[in-house]
Amino acid sequence: MSDTTDWQAFAVELAENAKRNLDAKDDEIDRLKAQLKEAEDKGRVLVGMCRDLKARVAELSEALTESQDWSWIDAHEDMIDRALSKYPIEEMQRLSDLEEKYRFSQQAERAANAILTDRIEELETMVKVFRGCIETGLMPKPGSPCHDMVIQLVGERGDD
Repeated sequence: MSDTTDWQAFAVELAENAKRNLDAKDDEIDRLKAQLKEAEDKGRVLVGMCRDLKARVAELSEALTESQDWSWIDAHEDMIDRALSKYPIEEMQRLSDLEEKYRFSQQAERAANAILTDRIEELETMVKVFRGCIETGLMPKPGSPCHDMVIQLVGERGDD
């Protein structure tokens, strides 16, 4: 009888080991299924991104092709040729001179505006300094650029 019980104990142990192995394999299968699902989800996202990127590349490629269309230069040259045939050379030169003067006056106006803007900023700073002097009753440090500017604008004390 001892052989039968040993054999039965061995069979029970084998069955338990097989069940543990099956359970472990089931757990591994579940884990792999979850990884597969996650990879499929990521793959779908990547496919969507690739589709969007391909569309953007096509759009940019089309824009590049359009920007390389040099026909506008020919149209501009044709316009110049038509203008030259319509107007005498002297008149075209006069118009060109006027255009140059206009361009120069625009540049001069921009430079003057820049100078005025700098002066306005300088005066705004001085107003802030004067306001501070009036509110606190203190003058800037003697010899400082701010003090020199105050003296230039309002004069020394007693210069009335």
